[in-house]
Amino acid sequence: MILTQTDRPDRQFALSLKRALRGSLAAFCLLIIYASSSSVFASSSVTPVRYPFCSKICPNCCLTPDRELQQQFRGNPPTGKSLNDRYLDNLWPLIESKIVAVTNEINKAVVRQTSSRGSFIDAQNNNKTASSLQSAGASTAGSYINSEALCRFATLSQGLASSEAKTDFIKFSAAKQSMDRQLLTSGMPSSANTAKSKDGKEGVSRGQSADKQARWEKYVTTFCDPDDYGQGSGSSGVCQTSSDIQYNKDINFADSFGDPLTLDIVSSGTTKDAESIEALSNNLYAHDLVNNLPQVTSGSETDGMSAEMRKYMLLRSVIAKRAIAENSFSSITALKAKGSPSSAKFTQNLMRELGISEDQAKRFVGDNPSYYAQMEALTRKLYETPVFYANLMDNPKNVLRQQNAMKSLELMQQRDMYKSIQRSEMLMATLLEIYLSRSQGGLDKQLVQSQ
Repeated sequence: MILTQTDRPDRQFALSLKRALRGSLAAFCLLIIYASSSSVFASSSVTPVRYPFCSKICPNCCLTPDRELQQQFRGNPPTGKSLNDRYLDNLWPLIESKIVAVTNEINKAVVRQTSSRGSFIDAQNNNKTASSLQSAGASTAGSYINSEALCRFATLSQGLASSEAKTDFIKFSAAKQSMDRQLLTSGMPSSANTAKSKDGKEGVSRGQSADKQARWEKYVTTFCDPDDYGQGSGSSGVCQTSSDIQYNKDINFADSFGDPLTLDIVSSGTTKDAESIEALSNNLYAHDLVNNLPQVTSGSETDGMSAEMRKYMLLRSVIAKRAIAENSFSSITALKAKGSPSSAKFTQNLMRELGISEDQAKRFVGDNPSYYAQMEALTRKLYETPVFYANLMDNPKNVLRQQNAMKSLELMQQRDMYKSIQRSEMLMATLLEIYLSRSQGGLDKQLVQSQ
């Protein structure tokens, strides 16, 4: 708003005052004279100049000027009404009307000035309000609008809890299968009476012979490599229908178990991964099963324990210790088993950002990424992409949110490490027990000999 010279508030006030005083100057002069006649000239501190004034009608009636002026305002004319009352009745209404006019002009000037100042104040408040709203909007946009980087953590972790829940079931299943194999449970290859004796008779042996015969048949049909031990010799004569995809997967830890992030061992039917893992486990743990145990009879010794009973209890002790060792293998197998398909697409896209082709990414991760594969993507692969570091050039709030997401993943990873340490602790405790058992056996012999 631009004010001209005549629109300025102080100029308007001056013009209004000038118009009011133009008609009331005389009234103010009379008012001053009236007040002076009763106060100034009556003051003892002021000595007026006394110039005698004599009336032409009455030469002896001489008054000083101050007395004359006082008589003009305070005298009593022949009519009987004092001049003071006449002035109040006749002169004061004129003065009062002019004072009212002056007051109205002053009010108008003040109101105009107040309106102008109010307009300036309103404009200033509007500017401050708009600035505050813009600042709040910018702060909100920076603090509460999540970046794409934070969404990557959420999408890659979809189905993570579901995949983890499957690991416990698969671990228990693998442990039970190994135990049934060692205990020659019905339905397992080790319990079949199909092993052949030297004279060609069938059904004469269970346990170790039946187990190894079943494993040999699986080897020649699935894992046998004709080039092993030299082409034209070794296993080339026994290999039957094995495929090069499965060559030596029953002994190749890296190819069968170490490198793949996802293993297809939960699908309906028997899969190649399930065959490889089972064969590898049989070669690593309990390679030699016990021979077929005879019928356990009641004890005939003093403690009520027969020799068969003692052997059977010793076998169970060995199986229990072996189960602890095999538990680590079963746990890692369960972590790599197929999980939830929720994050498959996003995990494969992440692999493609690393320069891996679509087919390779699909084979690397699988259609149903395992818990192990998802954690690999969230705790390692995600930070190998340039996009992650570009997203750090964001507002501090979003960077802090990413740090919190990484902290939560760190806690999950530490929990997995804690479980691994627990398994290692059990292995160390079992190993110590084995050494102590050997020492105890020697000590028992010494005690028996000393008696």
